[in-house]
Amino acid sequence: MPPKENTWVKTESVEQTREAYLAKKDSAPREILIDESFQKTLLTASANPQGVVVDEASCKAALRPLEEKRKSLQRSGGMWHAFERAPEVRSFSNTGMQIDSNFNKIAQAMVHLCDTAGGVPKSPVARMIAGIIKDKGSKESAREHLIDMGREVQDIEIWFQYEASAEKATTRKVSYEVIEGLIRKTQTLLNGYEDLYKRKVTAKEKENFLSQSKTLLAVINDSLVSVPEFFMALGEDLAEPHVKFIGEM
Repeated sequence: MPPKENTWVKTESVEQTREAYLAKKDSAPREILIDESFQKTLLTASANPQGVVVDEASCKAALRPLEEKRKSLQRSGGMWHAFERAPEVRSFSNTGMQIDSNFNKIAQAMVHLCDTAGGVPKSPVARMIAGIIKDKGSKESAREHLIDMGREVQDIEIWFQYEASAEKATTRKVSYEVIEGLIRKTQTLLNGYEDLYKRKVTAKEKENFLSQSKTLLAVINDSLVSVPEFFMALGEDLAEPHVKFIGEM
């Protein structure tokens, strides 16, 4: 057998100095605190629009300036670019990406609400499933028919659940007054987004920028789950099953 290789790791003992230990501790990720004052600002709805959203057309008209500003900011790189262009905060760019992505979800929810205040029209998939159930006389007969056609039982159940939720969504209502209030809240978030995007980040401003960016992200994330209309709208907008159906029956 060849002699074992003597390496530095195996033969030398390493004594960690106090300075090295403290330096290692200092390199650990530090917690970025929420800016409570900025949080309060972000949670205060804008004064406008007020009393103008009364139908689908006026809803879209009120939402249009927000959408144009959001798209303009993101065409310029959005919050991700705001982090990337400043060396002081570039290592935190993932926060900017999350702000962009999740604020887009709020925008998506707002568009959906304007489009469907009086109920969600059934998609072609939902109409096709409902048609098969009606044609066969019951879900059980429709299930047997689909099984005979070689469809998987788990896929059939997904379609049936989707059709049932789509049917319920056709009659759900969201008042334009409520949607107008959500537009005002979204306006405030967009103002905070724009302010941070335009800010020049220096070493002196770094901590404030990071804290307020984290605060904006936290308020956006909380809104997506705590505002019932946002949560509902995103669920409806993404509800259509990915399992193929059209053209395969």
